[in-house]
Amino acid sequence: MISLIVPTLGTRMDELNRLFDSLDNQTYKEIEAIVVSQANWDVVENLLEGRTFKYKHVKTNIRGLSFARNEGLQYVSGDILTFADDDCWYPNNAFEVVSGKMLESNYEIGCFQYFDPIGWEAPRVYAEKEKEKINRIEILQKCSIEIFINLEKVSNEDLLFDTRFGVGAEYPRGEDTILLMDLYEKKYCISYIPKIVVYHPCKERSRSFTQEEWSIKGIVCKRMFKNPLVGLSVYILLTVRKFHRLDHPVGTLVEGIKKFITFKK
Repeated sequence: MISLIVPTLGTRMDELNRLFDSLDNQTYKEIEAIVVSQANWDVVENLLEGRTFKYKHVKTNIRGLSFARNEGLQYVSGDILTFADDDCWYPNNAFEVVSGKMLESNYEIGCFQYFDPIGWEAPRVYAEKEKEKINRIEILQKCSIEIFINLEKVSNEDLLFDTRFGVGAEYPRGEDTILLMDLYEKKYCISYIPKIVVYHPCKERSRSFTQEEWSIKGIVCKRMFKNPLVGLSVYILLTVRKFHRLDHPVGTLVEGIKKFITFKK
């Protein structure tokens, strides 16, 4: 069975309905949705009523994406786990593809692809070939909705998000790559499969970033890498590559370095 954890504030009714419809329409029926609602519980419950897929509705007053995912982990009973956003949705054969590939290749952690069928674009240029084990730099390009985890090979105890990171937290980004890097450092094998299995709006491919938004990358890089020199080098490299999309490139680079230095792991 595939379990997906869906954190939500219950404010995106149309998007949630689209997500739930896509779960109803899956060709692979062994699905369990762990819906963690942090507000508007009745709205979420109404959208869940009458669905054909299994679900557990977890209600909490505490905000934060990483907290909600950690909370949802306690209720997972599937063999494969993924983390859904409440504005993503799935092609009808998505979980059939995932289940088949994860079992066939005996992967521990598989990173697939997502696509925006409305804007008709991908978030990045994906590699064309499958890769049994990706490296640290490739991890930086992954995001939570692409990740599928074989729970027969990966311990739930190793899947906790750092609650300082993610939407609604002190540092509102980077929680997914931090989790993947933590798993990499624990010697889990992270694989890449070039198949589209999830849809999501592409929001960041061409937009610019404010100094506050991007400089948080300095903190994320320090948290991700054991060696601070490596972490700092990666932050500088990423920032230079994005200079054309930063509102204040030099100031952003300097601010990120300051945050890197002062952040305590």
